[in-house]
Amino acid sequence: MVILDPAQTVTATWSALTFLLGLASKGIVDSFLRRRDDAHKLLLDKRIQLLEQQLSQFYWPIYLHLQKDNLIWEKVQQRDQDPDSPRSRLSLKIEQEVILPNHKDALAVIEANLHLAGNAPIVEKSLRFVRHVKVYEMLRAAGIKDDPIAHGEPYPKDYFPAIEQQVNALQAEYDRLIVRLRPADPKSK
Repeated sequence: MVILDPAQTVTATWSALTFLLGLASKGIVDSFLRRRDDAHKLLLDKRIQLLEQQLSQFYWPIYLHLQKDNLIWEKVQQRDQDPDSPRSRLSLKIEQEVILPNHKDALAVIEANLHLAGNAPIVEKSLRFVRHVKVYEMLRAAGIKDDPIAHGEPYPKDYFPAIEQQVNALQAEYDRLIVRLRPADPKSK
């Protein structure tokens, strides 16, 4: 049996205690960092889920409906000329069979998912669009060929650019977050 002198015993004891305290400290720090990383990952997951909902259930559908309106609206504007002309008849047909159904589909998206807009100016513009479309529908149902602007409800010209800007911003954020969350592919190195 080896007998240590008191100085060696103190040194050995302090070495053992320091080693054990180091291990405990490392475990505590590692545990804290893991929890922090897990919390950060959870926040990223939640943000990604919200962005997916906003984009898939509100912004992209509205954007596509507004794109359709923009593409077709020029044809419909010619309807106020001679009501018997082929152009006027075509524009009325397009209005009845394309524009109005597209507006109804856009309204359905807004009514079901406006809570996903998450942006007060977009909500306000969406509500102006709803008012415009409702007046448009009422006028046509009454057989009146006026535009809603003649009845105080102009088309919100700033709506499409605002939706387009928001789609681009949210999609860019979504793409960045997906890349951050996705682990690096070892094959791509």
